[in-house]
Amino acid sequence: MNALKWVWILAVAGLCCLLIACSSNDISEPSSNNSITLSEDEAIKPPVEPTITPIQLSTSTPVEIATQPAAAVEPVQPTVVSAPRCPQPELFRAGRICYLGENGQTFVHPIGMVSNGQFAWLIDGGRVLQINLVSPAPPIVLLAPGDLVGEDPVHEPLDLSLVDLPSGPAAGLLVLDRVGDVYLHDLALGSWIRDRYARPIGQTSSHYYLALSTNGSDRYLLESSYRYGVRYLPEQDETGWPVDENSALVDLAVLRGTAASFAYVLQRPTDSPNAEIVRYVQGQIDGNFRPTIAITQPREIKVGPRAVYLLDRAGARLSVINNENGTLLSQTEFEFPISTFALYLDQFGSSIAVYAGRNAIYLPGQPDQQAEIDMVGQAAFVQGEVPYDPQIWANLPNITLPIENLPPDNSELRLPGAPRHYREGIHEGMDFYWSPGREIKAVADGTVVRAMWDYQEPWPELFSFYRAEAALLGQTSEKGLDFFRGRQVWVQHENGFISRHAHLSRIDQSIDVGRVVTQGQTIGQVGNSGSPGSLDGVDVDSHLHFELWYGDRAYLGQYWRPIETRELIESIFK
Repeated sequence: MNALKWVWILAVAGLCCLLIACSSNDISEPSSNNSITLSEDEAIKPPVEPTITPIQLSTSTPVEIATQPAAAVEPVQPTVVSAPRCPQPELFRAGRICYLGENGQTFVHPIGMVSNGQFAWLIDGGRVLQINLVSPAPPIVLLAPGDLVGEDPVHEPLDLSLVDLPSGPAAGLLVLDRVGDVYLHDLALGSWIRDRYARPIGQTSSHYYLALSTNGSDRYLLESSYRYGVRYLPEQDETGWPVDENSALVDLAVLRGTAASFAYVLQRPTDSPNAEIVRYVQGQIDGNFRPTIAITQPREIKVGPRAVYLLDRAGARLSVINNENGTLLSQTEFEFPISTFALYLDQFGSSIAVYAGRNAIYLPGQPDQQAEIDMVGQAAFVQGEVPYDPQIWANLPNITLPIENLPPDNSELRLPGAPRHYREGIHEGMDFYWSPGREIKAVADGTVVRAMWDYQEPWPELFSFYRAEAALLGQTSEKGLDFFRGRQVWVQHENGFISRHAHLSRIDQSIDVGRVVTQGQTIGQVGNSGSPGSLDGVDVDSHLHFELWYGDRAYLGQYWRPIETRELIESIFK
């Protein structure tokens, strides 16, 4: 460890000692390839100048420090069930690799997948899994939350793509983390390095990259806060183009094997239930690309040499669309939802699809590839009930708004899963902005399991301490996260769900641990306790931070696509 890092650690340690000596009130603990050649007619005009300023990346590097122990809450006892056998689709001639465990699930809700025909790599539960498609075997966990890439702790992988390296075409695997970093896995060497660093700690950093794609060695990201797509190469300037300001961004796909940039953005206008695909050529919208199909519950898109492949209807339909004009070429309705899919090119340059569902990989056109993999004894996968399983979250009780007539903020940055750069963490709830003193209501019947009557307004130095700690850890400690929530009330509801209310200015006199509350009962008032804005006055950044948890094991939206989280929130508060 170099001298600078020692200076950091000694400085934080000294500040910690000073605070302990000077303060008599602790913060309460929680109770709980392929080349494609363009003809002259298809050639693109010279590139337009980018319309946004290239992003300057931070050069600061976190160091490894032991994390704080997890805060304890009342656990929800899991219900251990036998893993169901994987269904065999009848709609298309498909091979199937089914992963069966005695008490657990191998993967229940993959949100992204890529393949080269021999292997597939998918993201499920924040883990990157490698699947052998030719010689079926138990999946290999390549990356998981808490792993270190260099000195950076992995937070939550969100998307992935294959990228060309100097060692050969598509020889690298890129993984996008929710905090903004991109990691590179050299498939030949089996090593991980940081490809792009985007988790600077600062007052105003609020970028949110939610999709990743590649063309050769070029990397592309889709950003939802400042609304742009960005192209980058390591150690080089970045260029970008603006995208729609009034849509929820869903996914990005870039056509591989071309010198020009053909980018397809899947988005859903905020005032419409139907989504759309917009094609950008060199950063400019192509008006000739006009898909006519009605897109609902969009999930992801891929693009091949001749077509765009769209998964929508929450995974129940795959549409194949001409990638030049948007004409519908074909559609497939699945007998059961497909969670994600990948495309690879065969020896003839045709796009081949691979599908992933619950505990299974499906290989269209390969009916002879049939395998059932025994996962009993595979410790990384035998885990019983999986808390981020959408089937669990379908059991939410009837929930009403915590602030009457005020829906959650529409910005992606204020929904669960968004990055929080000032503390190098992830937002675990949704924000309801209102002035201090507005009443907060219980969202459902339940029992109070936490009420912070002993909360004391912290010294300003504590904010600096926990931010410095986050910079050193590369993440927010459990104690730091609880500090930033401020004054809180937690309510236990039926089916194992808990609602958490944070940043309160005060707690209602009727509320205490063990008290039964009814839906609509006042439990407190809006404030900004714990928020860095509280240092500037009681009105600054005043809002309710509201979380829904399954026990203490997963928050609403954890390990899901942002669009899936948005859809569930919309259905809850409709």
